[in-house]
Amino acid sequence: MLRTTLVSIVIALLWSAADHLVAAQGQSVRRGGVPASQQVTCDIGPPATVPIEAAAAGLTHCVANFDFSQPTYAVPAYNPTRVASSWANCFGENSGIAGIVWHGGSGGIPAVSPCDIKQKVDPLDGSTVMNLEWRPEKPFQKGGGQANQVSLMTYDQYVGTPSVTIGNYYVETINRIEASCPSSACPANAGGPNDVYIYPTPGSYGTEIDIQEFQTNALNGSSGTGVAAGNCAFSNGGNPCWSNWQSTNPITGVSNYSNLDYHTYGALSTSDGKTDKRVCMYIDDVLQVTKGCLIEQGGAVGQPDTNFLTRNMIIMGASSNQGNAGQPIEFDVKNIIVWSCANYRQAGAPGMCNGTILSTSTLPTGQTLAYYH
Repeated sequence: MLRTTLVSIVIALLWSAADHLVAAQGQSVRRGGVPASQQVTCDIGPPATVPIEAAAAGLTHCVANFDFSQPTYAVPAYNPTRVASSWANCFGENSGIAGIVWHGGSGGIPAVSPCDIKQKVDPLDGSTVMNLEWRPEKPFQKGGGQANQVSLMTYDQYVGTPSVTIGNYYVETINRIEASCPSSACPANAGGPNDVYIYPTPGSYGTEIDIQEFQTNALNGSSGTGVAAGNCAFSNGGNPCWSNWQSTNPITGVSNYSNLDYHTYGALSTSDGKTDKRVCMYIDDVLQVTKGCLIEQGGAVGQPDTNFLTRNMIIMGASSNQGNAGQPIEFDVKNIIVWSCANYRQAGAPGMCNGTILSTSTLPTGQTLAYYH
């Protein structure tokens, strides 16, 4: 979603894993040439297995496997003494240090909120995750918007340099919130956003894609799952690509969905560099959106995103944008895995990882599967 709005509505339908695999076979050679399910090395982090969504579009180069269970992330994000094992740069304290990928800030602004981000063991399943924590007693700003976000991104806004940026991509993440917040403690919109999202680097225009975005506000007002959506700017008429917060527009193909449980969320963005961009959104390898994949629209409904040279950063954060959540917000992220093509670092069009052919098909659900490869 846009950073200050509440998650809203869109119908979600199914693309099965079997359909994914059929699409992936025989279509990954143009840019990637690596089949789904094969393990490959990553430029950052441990090896990762090529997902079927990435293989279908030929985006089979592993840019980064941010596996937050690794000892790389054992120290808290904020280390003002610049300890040797620091992996983040919350407030500019580690700018310019080689190997620092994550920097404080959110969607165009440097960090001003406490950098309460640390590795922990999640009691839900015993896994080691990255915990992003927003606490009401900390010095946040009432009505402060993005200034209230506890977040990190792959762009150093303190010195204006990128650490990891991508053109076309498939990005997936496994995460959850630990608890929902009843309306007695959290007014409407107070519980978020808590999300992993793709955002244009400063000075460039493009489409913000929220792979998933949570509010801890309890969906039924008292307990259970919080509010959840996947957002694609104006690509779906200004509505999210999927959501769980209206019964007439449920998430489908995912049984008993709750954002208190771990799920895999993904977004595929492809283009030929001249016609349009296409975005496909997933939960647990199931295609969402009634129409299926959409033409990206970043500025307004009916205005396709035609900036074919946009570089994108990855951002993760937890927040009460209004600054008035009445209980802590705990957002746990197991991983973020970034896929593109091997020349993604190159400047200009060669580094966009464009395809040349638009592959389109109609699934049994009536959805359109459409991506460039």
